[in-house]
Amino acid sequence: MSKENLLSKIILDAEAQAEEIKTTAEQASAVALDNAITSFNAEFEKVISKAKTDGEEIITQAVLNAEIEARKILLKAKQEVLSATIERSLEKLMKLPDSEYIALITDMIARVADDGDTVIISRNDEKRLTAEVIAKISKVIGKKLTLSNERGDFLGGVILSQNGLDKNMTLENELSEIKQERINKLSTKLFSNVE
Repeated sequence: MSKENLLSKIILDAEAQAEEIKTTAEQASAVALDNAITSFNAEFEKVISKAKTDGEEIITQAVLNAEIEARKILLKAKQEVLSATIERSLEKLMKLPDSEYIALITDMIARVADDGDTVIISRNDEKRLTAEVIAKISKVIGKKLTLSNERGDFLGGVILSQNGLDKNMTLENELSEIKQERINKLSTKLFSNVE
């Protein structure tokens, strides 16, 4: 074999070997690229799935917060309406005819009075709830009551006092208790199914 043939054979072998290396490299590269794409797609799906889950949790929490805020606003509005209603009720009670007002006070006193209670009235009631009226109430309920010389700073109703213990039967207190009871019911109703 001549030198040129030998050289030609070496070049051909080198080219064949280079082609083989190139093919192997391309195949390895393709496999590596496929693996990288598969890995990227799997990781991408994980990220998308987590983002969806996180997004759903954020939306759920935002909706829940909005519902709670709406319920708070509704409760506040209902409390304001209730307060206005209580105020109007108090005004109406104070404008009752004497006979109806005295009947109301008699019922209130009868619920909690004890023998020997002193009845403190408001300045507003001095003409309606006289010593004679308190004596009649005392007779009706069968308990000894005395009208106090002291006058209270409340709109209407009475305070029954004995041995330093007071029973607050003022109209403001009675209506305040009704208001609080209604507010508690409203709150329970509005927020009972909040998680």
